[in-house]
Amino acid sequence: MGPISWLAERRQQRILAYVDGHLEEGEDVLYWVRARPAEGRAEGFAYLTNSRWVVFWQGSRPEARSVRWDEIQAWGLAEEHSGSPVLGIEAGERSFYVELPAASHQVAGKVRDFLRCFAELAPRPGRRARGRSHNFRLFDATGLVEVTPQRKSLARRTRMVIVTVAGAGLLGVGVVLLFLPGPGFLLVIGGLALLSTEFDWAKDGLSWAQDKYRSSRRRLGHRRPADPE
Repeated sequence: MGPISWLAERRQQRILAYVDGHLEEGEDVLYWVRARPAEGRAEGFAYLTNSRWVVFWQGSRPEARSVRWDEIQAWGLAEEHSGSPVLGIEAGERSFYVELPAASHQVAGKVRDFLRCFAELAPRPGRRARGRSHNFRLFDATGLVEVTPQRKSLARRTRMVIVTVAGAGLLGVGVVLLFLPGPGFLLVIGGLALLSTEFDWAKDGLSWAQDKYRSSRRRLGHRRPADPE
């Protein structure tokens, strides 16, 4: 297995680990995509299992919310919100309006597959979702779900190039300094933080690096000898 495949596998394992503790025995994740609230600044992942739909929000207070397939009463898709589709799901008094970002052609294809799988698993609703800020429509698994990557302006493309060069530079220097005395790990985190403003893989790498850094500080704190009286 090459290094790229190894990193991709570790990333997959980490993303699935977010939801593992919220699944029942024998429940398997079929698809996942990156997600964020249609109104809000949180980020996380949406999952499809053989039993339900699950969304996991990252942050200082991680939260997982889910709806079993037989609980869903209405759902639909809105495609006009910020260039990314919004999936609306209603189950009794609970409503979920989740944006599925499609920043590239590859991600857009993954979102399309996710939505088709959702349509296969969810019950056919008697009505579409009724979000106040979105115009939802029904779709089915046999139809073509249009998901197009978000268009980038010239200014956005220029920013992306600058961020890529600067972030990769910080990351490269940090990796080299990991093997020498110096703030190598902090530079790695800084490089990933910069790259994470443009790339999903860097967001996941940053989350992993921050966890490792916090865990290392806790271990060092436990090992530090007590001050003499």
